[in-house]
Amino acid sequence: MAVELSRLRCWLSLIIDEDVDKKKANWGIANLPNLDFKFVCANTLISLQENAFDTGNIFDDTYDQILQLKNQLKEIRLRYFDAKTKKQKEELRKLDSAAFHNLLELVKKDSSFAKNAKLILSFKPYDLSSVADFFDPDWMFGIKEGFDIVIGNPPYVFTRTADFTKEFKKYVNDYYFSQFKSTVKSKAKQSGKINLFGLFIMRGIMLLKANSFLNFIVPNNLLRTTTFDNIRKYILEVCRVLEIVDLGSGVFDKVTASTIVINLQKTTADDKRNSNKINVISSINDFVNRDYSSNLISQSNFLKNVSYSFNLYIDERAMLLNDKIRFGKKPFGSFCIDIIEGIVAHSHLIEEQQKRDYLPLLEGKCIKKYAITPPNKYIKWSTNEIHRTRPDYLWAADKKIILQRISGGSNPLTASLDTDRYKTFASINNILLKTEFSDAYEFYLALLNSRLLNWYYANNYSNNSELTVNISKTYLEHLPVPTYSSAIHWQLVDKVLNIISIKKSNYNNDTKDLEDDIDLLIYKMYDLIYEEVKTIHPEIEEIISKEEYERNEINK
Repeated sequence: MAVELSRLRCWLSLIIDEDVDKKKANWGIANLPNLDFKFVCANTLISLQENAFDTGNIFDDTYDQILQLKNQLKEIRLRYFDAKTKKQKEELRKLDSAAFHNLLELVKKDSSFAKNAKLILSFKPYDLSSVADFFDPDWMFGIKEGFDIVIGNPPYVFTRTADFTKEFKKYVNDYYFSQFKSTVKSKAKQSGKINLFGLFIMRGIMLLKANSFLNFIVPNNLLRTTTFDNIRKYILEVCRVLEIVDLGSGVFDKVTASTIVINLQKTTADDKRNSNKINVISSINDFVNRDYSSNLISQSNFLKNVSYSFNLYIDERAMLLNDKIRFGKKPFGSFCIDIIEGIVAHSHLIEEQQKRDYLPLLEGKCIKKYAITPPNKYIKWSTNEIHRTRPDYLWAADKKIILQRISGGSNPLTASLDTDRYKTFASINNILLKTEFSDAYEFYLALLNSRLLNWYYANNYSNNSELTVNISKTYLEHLPVPTYSSAIHWQLVDKVLNIISIKKSNYNNDTKDLEDDIDLLIYKMYDLIYEEVKTIHPEIEEIISKEEYERNEINK
């Protein structure tokens, strides 16, 4: 149906552009072309064997015959495009069928082309209901150098949720993931982790000629989710990112994902990519009348980011602050034994009322800043039935930081301290510190809940998304931690213990003043001046004046 509608739309466009003269035959409107070979339905992700018809032994008669028949088919199909009568079409179809049959017979005999024979047989351009199992611009359109533009709205499907064959998954690994230069194993390479739209972006870029353009509508998690790190790296290494339009959510019926339009230009010129400024369009009220916000951001910034994340909403001033927060700091992961999500269990193991042999199970919604609400789920701890029960040391630890794994907005980090050895669901990240930092749980809890690190995470890793995002282990590991003195350590620990005590009886108890004190100490730890603090905390003047902030000194 999509192919037929596309052909009809093309014909209507051709007719509209015609100059009508009622005195001429057919009112001066030229005969419409035959579009059988201009619109095809095919599996775009699958290509023919590389250079299948352009390499071989030049002294081999079979190879020479294959090339002759291929060129003969091209000529027949070019003539068919302008065929005017039914008789002409029938004759050309017969010639096409004969040449196609002869070509297939030769291909089947030659082992170097055998893989392509079955695929080629699936291409039936005269059958409107057929779907080709491959896509090849040269074979289907006679295009060797690539397309001038590729436009699409690819499917949003995870390989783990669809019934893909092992053969297809192997093809994806061999054909697409082999393009990645990184030697580090990416989450994108893990079975079931990749979404098809990422593969379609790669394929679309591969199909372009040099300096040509790709325009796709895709989910905005392309910008930040760690499973797409190598897709982002691939884009940055072979394209100029010309424009990203943030459409938000609700663009398509029954699709909750926020979407973007991404406009790329394929180029091998490093200088063009490194000097490129991306036009970012957001807050769209009326696109036609240009009622929206826009800003420019350097493409080269993204190559420096953790997981090559596209942090779109950070201006030059904020970028300088971002670099200051990051420079000379240690990654949070270097202080941790593990950052690991909780368990996944079948519903028959979980009850809403506690029973014998059932243990309390915390969910992400139980976690508040510095507090834990009573769990309303209980789990039968059957290790044979629970999907990955996690290491025993996690559940045996006297302390662990527990952090909401599904969050969003400008304050995505929400953490508390577990001293009751709770079991946790997969909507929670569990954080265990190394033995030498066992007295620092409250200190790192203060950092994770602070305005500063929430600002840093939201601007670098989640683009301040109001929709839910996955708080990634990779990004948590790279949060910057400054050096600190024993004095500042114990000041923060005392304040955190005080907050936890106040909230223990009721997590809604007001601890704002203490939390503000913690934020002020942390700003000083990162050497922020008052104007920089205002970028993170615009209401800082309601808490402390510039003069008072500058007078306060801490022993870092």
